Amino acid sequence: STPARRGSMMKSGVVLALFYALLLTNYATGASSPKLVILWPEDIEEENLDRTFEKIQGASSIHLQGNFDKGTNSSALQHALSSVPDLRHLTIDPFHDLGNGERAQHVTHTRTLVRSLPKPNKLESLKVSGLHVHDQLDVMTLSKAISSCESLRTLHIDPLNVGYRDVQSMDPFFGALAELEGLTDVHFGLFTFGNEEFADALASEGLRRLREAENLPTIRLNTASGNRILTTASEAARRAAILAASRDKRRSGSSQPKEVPAGSKVEQRLADVTVEDRNRIEEDYECGDDDDESDDERDEL
Repeated sequence: STPARRGSMMKSGVVLALFYALLLTNYATGASSPKLVILWPEDIEEENLDRTFEKIQGASSIHLQGNFDKGTNSSALQHALSSVPDLRHLTIDPFHDLGNGERAQHVTHTRTLVRSLPKPNKLESLKVSGLHVHDQLDVMTLSKAISSCESLRTLHIDPLNVGYRDVQSMDPFFGALAELEGLTDVHFGLFTFGNEEFADALASEGLRRLREAENLPTIRLNTASGNRILTTASEAARRAAILAASRDKRRSGSSQPKEVPAGSKVEQRLADVTVEDRNRIEEDYECGDDDDESDDERDEL
């Protein structure tokens, strides 16, 4: 063959190799991309189990939609979810769209949550709607369930319905949260059936318990009477350091913040705070120069 023909064949070979490489890349990308699967209660019925097991394989995110509390094969549900090794995100939503903008409002009982958690549990995100905590036994059940989620980074429960007549304390639940070292995003929509005094008591209880956890972020808790921020020990220390430095700067008229011991926790907190953070926190917690008592009260919010 002539040199020109050999050159043409080489070019064709290169193009073909690039084409197959592109196909392999696309295939690999598709295989590794997140896979979301939505399951309905009927998917767990005996006659549908085989098809369901096939459908959920390779899923990284599963959304349980509808009322899984009644007439559901609980052992089959947990077995199905446990068969998915890559499952990292689980959403439980008992609400069912009836059409015409209406939704059937079911609830998620703690027992439903427990039997929905895979074993072993490698969840990184857990989102639950309409969770009902009726009594102290439910509190203990919920606490145990959360403790099993050792890899959890995100927890959203909204609404979290707490029975104020039969629930004496949510301390075991908050304690279980405090022990999850990787938790970075926590949100509750607390509903106590109109008993705002009980909601305030729960918020205070959660604040005291969660301050024991240095690694937890700010916990956002929405109630009927407004939004509360449960500030953990690390965040409280950071905000206190910023406020102290800001007040000292205003009193002295100096642009330099108050000096803190080298290597101290306060110094580390200040080093991690951006200018935007300082301005935002000062605006949120603006106070008088000598109003130290009100500063303490702000840390409790």
